[in-house]
Amino acid sequence: MDATLYQQIKADKSLSDFVEIIDATGYKALLDESQIVTVFAPVNGTFNKDSLMNEIAIGHKDLVIQRFVKNHIARYNYSSTPNEQAILLLNKKRTTFTDGIVGVDKIQAKSVNTVCTNGVLHVMTNSLPFHTNIYEYKNKNIAFLVIILFLLGVFITVAEPDLTVLANQLPISSIALII
Repeated sequence: MDATLYQQIKADKSLSDFVEIIDATGYKALLDESQIVTVFAPVNGTFNKDSLMNEIAIGHKDLVIQRFVKNHIARYNYSSTPNEQAILLLNKKRTTFTDGIVGVDKIQAKSVNTVCTNGVLHVMTNSLPFHTNIYEYKNKNIAFLVIILFLLGVFITVAEPDLTVLANQLPISSIALII
């Protein structure tokens, strides 16, 4: 194929929503240059494009890049084979790829192994879910943080939500966390 990944994706009308997200996040350049990558492109209607575009519009572009765009791209060529391959996506999440099926969620490919000048395209029947690790989960879930602090033996006091926490200045055994 004489097309780049971006050109191939843009030419496929069933991937127009994915193209809009790629364009809005500035990832067109990566998919149009000579760097070798593999793209797992979800077809239209398998993710909420409007919600992602809204997140970008309100200033959360980095979040969309990390949890969606980079979750569908990996460095290097990964062709679909009967042998399981371990893949590291651009967002540092690990997944597997075997016979057109990606990850523990078993997302099936609609088409595989479209060779482009700068990598391989797999068109997916669904978007690849972003799986939060324990570190990411604790950073967005206050209840989880409270449980962790309790397990560490930290005394927790409920107070006004706008008070500042100065926990870094005290030894762990004497921290009073104000939530």
